[in-house]
Amino acid sequence: LEKEIKKRLKKNDGKTISAEENDKEIEKLSGNLYRFIAFKNAELLKMHLDVIVKCSTDFKNIFKVGSVIDHTSGLSPPVKREDKTSYHHEIPALWGTGETLNIKAPWLKKAPYKIGVINEANVKVKYWKPRKAFYSARVFFPRKQRLSTQYTLMVFVNEDSVSNVWWPLKPVVEDHDIVMNYLVYMNSIFGFVHLLGERLETEGLYVEFKKNNLEDLPIPDLRNIRHPINDIIDTMKKPMPRFDKYIETMARYNEKAPWYKAAQEVIKEARKDNSLQPYANRATLDLKSFEMIRNVCQDTYIPDNLYKLLREDIGVLQQIMERHEDDEDIIEDIAKRVERKTKHVSLDKWIR
Repeated sequence: LEKEIKKRLKKNDGKTISAEENDKEIEKLSGNLYRFIAFKNAELLKMHLDVIVKCSTDFKNIFKVGSVIDHTSGLSPPVKREDKTSYHHEIPALWGTGETLNIKAPWLKKAPYKIGVINEANVKVKYWKPRKAFYSARVFFPRKQRLSTQYTLMVFVNEDSVSNVWWPLKPVVEDHDIVMNYLVYMNSIFGFVHLLGERLETEGLYVEFKKNNLEDLPIPDLRNIRHPINDIIDTMKKPMPRFDKYIETMARYNEKAPWYKAAQEVIKEARKDNSLQPYANRATLDLKSFEMIRNVCQDTYIPDNLYKLLREDIGVLQQIMERHEDDEDIIEDIAKRVERKTKHVSLDKWIR
């Protein structure tokens, strides 16, 4: 661990880092030693560690993390926004993940669902009441998901909403540009790699981020990045492909050219082939994220065959998951767990 840190923190004058700096970085990395075996390919690990050590800050320095609605007693089932209902305390909601979430763009004008209260006496999660642990927000981050089947890995909703499997986030500093920087990064291929490398010990491509782990999650410090934000927002309002399909497609282009040229080629071809437009949308985020990473981590290692390496790693992880292939989502509802009267087995126990 010390060797990896010292290798990445050599000073320009050739001198070694101080003991204090070394201890600080060891503490940062040792919080999740699982990241050292998160990738089969050493080049992906090298890239991930470069970002973590050289230019990261704690997630809690960027966002405050709220609470999910993990107990639905007394609440309505999620219904579409256009459905006519008369529930108490109705509120927009992001409900589910992947295909069930019913969204494909990172930036939303409104949430796809809404929930409300049917029987207030039975409600365990009173999301409408003011409290320190907030439930509603406009920015959301994965709590439990199957990573490869997602269209988005961070969502901005232009109205206060709640969720059952997405952590609600509020920025520490009210700066829309900073929020958009992270929305771009997390929905790019670099965000995918980051979550794959920082997930808790789970099975295959399933990820879980507990609240305390998320608050301490090292993430690139993009607070000082400024760029023309309107063009990026326009891109993020457009549909993205599922990550597994995106990586498979981009890996084929990557066989003929470095990853960044593959991204540029897809963007170019999408002008003539509309079916490629969702892929071009995410490729645009990939290139913008690369630009941001280079800005804050100038000498970060990015392998030329990035998409190909990810395709190979995902293939291995997919094999691990084959016996759970029918499980599209991981949504834990305490009310349902109590109703079934079965013992809950946490994700990190599945693989054992």
